[in-house]
Amino acid sequence: MNDLIMSDREVYAYLITGLVLLLIGLLAPILYSFIPEHLQEPINFIAFFLALFIVVFVAIGPRGG
Repeated sequence: MNDLIMSDREVYAYLITGLVLLLIGLLAPILYSFIPEHLQEPINFIAFFLALFIVVFVAIGPRGG
């Protein structure tokens, strides 16, 4: 039964992860719009979003939980 109880550190790790995902989701379209149009053609938005997601989480590193 104690497996269902999370420590404060785990709760904060999930909360921060969720907030970072929300921030990436909000900032990705804005950052993508700054890329010149002739460079946007080979890079679609999904690839840009995934690359931004990977870079941010590699930069954060294995923190929390």
